[in-house]
Amino acid sequence: MLLENGDSIYESSYILEYLELKHPAPPMLSTDGDERLASRRLEVLCDGICDAVVLTFFERRRPSPCQSLAWSQRQRRKIEGGVREMARLLRHQGLLFCSVPNRLYPFEIHTRKWGWNYFPNALSAQIVDCTAWEVQRLARPLRLKMHRTPVLELFRPWSNFCLRRDSETSSMRTRLT
Repeated sequence: MLLENGDSIYESSYILEYLELKHPAPPMLSTDGDERLASRRLEVLCDGICDAVVLTFFERRRPSPCQSLAWSQRQRRKIEGGVREMARLLRHQGLLFCSVPNRLYPFEIHTRKWGWNYFPNALSAQIVDCTAWEVQRLARPLRLKMHRTPVLELFRPWSNFCLRRDSETSSMRTRLT
């Protein structure tokens, strides 16, 4: 983030803290300790998911004989488990805002290579992009529904979307009772 004096600040948690301290009203985070801890818990969870995605990306860039399937599968479990935990931690009707490189866009956003998102296997593409629907799938058995997101937003190079936690699925209710 560029400041008025020309300096820059970076890293989302620092930017949030900066904004909270410099512009305290209205607060972006709750002043209640438990609610702040819950927000921080989600932040740490998201950081862990991002770390696993980045590690997966770099593992895929290694020569095939050097790649570890077991290690990649472990990172995938971290990603899937992290998304499920994010959905679980959301209150009923809670909102989850996501901003991800979009697999539906014609070129891979990091490398700007055309077609990589459509034909990753044929082009030996190393992609880490995703879609809103993949996030919804990973959150199962909890239901996350699209919330006030313009359809065009789902097809931009960098997709920003909002998901709302819906009521529990009947299979989830059955297991809990």
